Amino acid sequence: TTAAAEKLNNEKNNKVIFWGVGSNTFEKPSYDILNHPNVILSGIRDIVCGLNVDYLPCVSCKHPLFDKEYSSIESIGIIEHPRHPINIPGFDKINNQSNIESIINFLSSKSKIVSSTFHGIYWSQLLDKEVLYFKTTDTINSKIINMKHRIPICDLSNFSEKINNISSTKGMLSESRKLNDDFYLKTIKIFQEYLQS
Repeated sequence: TTAAAEKLNNEKNNKVIFWGVGSNTFEKPSYDILNHPNVILSGIRDIVCGLNVDYLPCVSCKHPLFDKEYSSIESIGIIEHPRHPINIPGFDKINNQSNIESIINFLSSKSKIVSSTFHGIYWSQLLDKEVLYFKTTDTINSKIINMKHRIPICDLSNFSEKINNISSTKGMLSESRKLNDDFYLKTIKIFQEYLQS
């Protein structure tokens, strides 16, 4: 039938590039989709032993907000996910529903960040901040466990101890941008090959 032929044609011709995707589960993640025949290039933000896929951090590192000069004071800031609130009184707080400019300005103004969100951690690392992941569940999400540059994890019981024993991840902004620039060149090359075929 015409519908069956169109479906087969779509399956054959629709190609997929995964750019900085990652897992987000409280169970063991599956990466089987990366082996689909229509996937022609993959870069993932997770580091997984035995998985032969290029590491590629989130492309938000390319945002020009990270090029601005910021001044910070010796202080602790909290960025939380609405479903994972951080109930530590006495500190300035923002949530990840705010726009990126507000979040980057907030993170930049602090010396230490406590986060229950992936991007709160990632953007803090790009800004060379000392960052601590605050867990609100017994099981830790795979997107945190599989980060390349891992960070200390705390909860309410050991926050005071952990906040004094963290360090920043220097050079992560330039590393992340170079990896995304290299992946862009691979993507353009694939586009050019398809246009020539």
